[in-house]
Amino acid sequence: MLSRLAFKGHDRESTATATEEPSPTTATTTTTTRVVATTANNDGGGVADDATSPGLEQKYGRRWKVIGKGAYGTVSIHHRREDQALFAVKEFHQRTGLSTEELRERALAEFEIASGVGRHANVVSTLELLQERGCFFSVMEFCAAGTLSSLVEDAGPLGRVEADCFAKQLLRGVEHLHAVGVAHCDLKPENLLLTARGLLKISDFGCSQFVHDLDDDPADGKKRLLMVAGARGSRPYIAPEEFTADEFDGPAADVWACGVIYMFMRLFRHLWYSATDNDEGYNRYVLGRRLEEGYSPLEALETQLSHFADAPFFPPRQDECRNVIYSMLDPVPSRRLTASQFLRSEWGRSIQLCEAGRGSLDK
Repeated sequence: MLSRLAFKGHDRESTATATEEPSPTTATTTTTTRVVATTANNDGGGVADDATSPGLEQKYGRRWKVIGKGAYGTVSIHHRREDQALFAVKEFHQRTGLSTEELRERALAEFEIASGVGRHANVVSTLELLQERGCFFSVMEFCAAGTLSSLVEDAGPLGRVEADCFAKQLLRGVEHLHAVGVAHCDLKPENLLLTARGLLKISDFGCSQFVHDLDDDPADGKKRLLMVAGARGSRPYIAPEEFTADEFDGPAADVWACGVIYMFMRLFRHLWYSATDNDEGYNRYVLGRRLEEGYSPLEALETQLSHFADAPFFPPRQDECRNVIYSMLDPVPSRRLTASQFLRSEWGRSIQLCEAGRGSLDK
């Protein structure tokens, strides 16, 4: 169970090498490969257009197995035998009604954001974007322990210490994204990857958007915030304003999703299917906020959900935790906490990180 790996330590880092010999897969000889783009961290950097560049399998090894499928792509593990390194490779799918040029633009847009956010311990590193045989492949670091979603599905509701640690790591990653002008717009447990030691990393920038006006050069250095248009992401994690407004504050919507993720970790269920007026669970939540002063509705919420755990959902003397979660889940985005405010809050500062999380502070 990952909780044992994350909070009692482990011998192996998560992404570097294979622990068993992958089964060989049939390789297709590549005659033409064009490197579309690489990160600045890769040799060469920038954008290349070289038909003689090494192919995907030459650089990153053969495909071992598929580990994820989505609307726009399939993610596989690639195994490079020379150094036993493992990589996660996303192949972008050609969907019905999507031209090759549109697919290329989508792949490039996602790569531009994923590689442009810079290096951070709580964000998956994107290494390179390749075009081969008419297909596009995004190469990323591989995280050996799977997703936060799979952890909760296997282990059930997480304990407070473990959930708090993951929440703090998540908000550290989100704070970094917002600082460099990116709203993720699809935060959910399925997009949060885990290393074997318990380091959490944000992945999948397919819905993400730059939210800083690059043409704005204010004297105080604070760039104008660009709003995001159209609801995006997975329904249980979408903020209420995304369903009702033509455009919304992307960073504020990310913080809402983080609040929902925390509740999911603790309960292994969602409090509502969607934050809309026709959702009974969400209506009960909003009504409770309106009828009570401050954050007291949380006590009623705790009573309603008490059958999901033997112990109280929030332990004694956790008022600061209740306050922060309710601030993150404020239906009014302008009143919502920012990621930085979460980390500076009494609760955020008091959260004890696991060994991997503590080690990431210096990275």
